[in-house]
Order: sequence, then structure tokens, then C-alpha cells
Amino acid sequence: MKKLDSATRKVSPSLFPATPGAAAEAPGSRRCPLSDICRGRTTTIKVPRGKTVFVPDQLAEHVFLIHEGVIGGFKVWENGDETLQTVLMTGQICGAEAIVLKDQGKIPIRDYYARTFTPTTMCRMTMTEFEKTIQTDPTLSLKIVKLMAERLHDFKQLLGFSSRGSGEKRLVALLLLMGKRIGAPSGDGVIIIRDRFSHQDLAALTGCNRPTVTRNLLALQARGLIKVERKQIHLLDPTGLEQILR
Repeated sequence: MKKLDSATRKVSPSLFPATPGAAAEAPGSRRCPLSDICRGRTTTIKVPRGKTVFVPDQLAEHVFLIHEGVIGGFKVWENGDETLQTVLMTGQICGAEAIVLKDQGKIPIRDYYARTFTPTTMCRMTMTEFEKTIQTDPTLSLKIVKLMAERLHDFKQLLGFSSRGSGEKRLVALLLLMGKRIGAPSGDGVIIIRDRFSHQDLAALTGCNRPTVTRNLLALQARGLIKVERKQIHLLDPTGLEQILR
């Protein structure tokens, strides 16, 4: 577990400039599965890397639909330690679990803090509008359910290796998930993760320490499974990486 520094604790939850409308799609990029859900219902937000999206004990008034980027969710303990709760990426929904508390008659309060690990573009939707969309539009409701199921499946795999797997398996599971969610196929079977992640970032997103991440990155490179070039991670042999997890 990692201790939070004082700067992290003091980050304001209300820090992003917002512009109306749905997030634009970059030319040639994959169409975001959230586009239909966001259209006309949300406010677009662009958040720099390393910023806090929401904090513990904050009233959950919005859900965030991630069009591009990576967000980590962390539980903060009384002694300042933090543990990984979730990893969310392009095409996923952040903060919707608060609906469960509301349905139980409880005040929907965040119980973890969410931080961006890349420049992130997302749409902010009020909880009321999100619930209304689920209740009144069967097509979009089904799409939301599928997206939430995908999120659960992805994180169950990542969390499984984080709780019982080696540092290598945790890192490989994260790299494969990044390749799936934010990677760019190069045409020769290689997947390039173009966003830049420091070794400390990868440590936070796997629940490992930085020396362990560095050692495992070097080992994977030595085996020809990945390559780090200009701070971008190239998954040279995705099938070989998947074999490590079996």
C-alpha cells in the first residue's frame, strides 16, 4: 500500500473547465461506445493527468463516461495508506455504483477517490439524468448494462491477479487490459500503448512497488514480449503475454 502525500489530499474535486456537448472523436479513432449515451445529455470535461475526479465523502451527484483516458480508483485508510479499488479506461463508466446506495435509501457518498493517469476526456452526466436514461430508453439501457458488465469482467481479472498473483502477472494483466482499451494495433500484431506511464504509475495501478515493476518490465523486454520505446509500451507478443496468465 502507498501513503498519500499532502498534495494529493488537498486536491479540490471541482477543478475542471467544462464545455457543453458530447466529446469529439479524433479522426481515424475507434468510435467511443459511449457516444450515443452522451449525446445531448452531458457536459464534456477535459482533465489533465494526475488530477482528482472525486474524493471520499463527496456527495455522488454525477457519473463520468470516459471517452479517452485512464482513471484509477483508490481507497484511503485512516493511516494515509491507499489500496487499489478499480481501474477504468476508455469506453467505461466511472462513479455509477452510487446508484446502489440511493436505491437502498442511503445518501450516495463516494467511498474512494478517483485520479487520472492520462489526459482524460469524459462526459459528466447528473445522476438523475443517468437514471432517467436507464429507465426510459431500453436500447441505451442495454448498452449501459453491457458496459458495466465489461467493466466488472475486466476488473475481476485484474483484481484476481492483484490479490493472488505475482508482480509479473499483475503487470501483464494491466498491460493486456491497456492494450484492449487504449492500445493502437500497428498492423503486424503489435499493440502500442501510446499514453506514457511512469514506472510509479504502473506500480499504483497494479498494487506493486516501483522496483518490482521496473524489474518485471526489464524481464518482459528480455523475453521479447514487450518493448519500451520513447516511453511508449509496445506489446510485441500479446499471445505470449496471455500465456503468462494461464
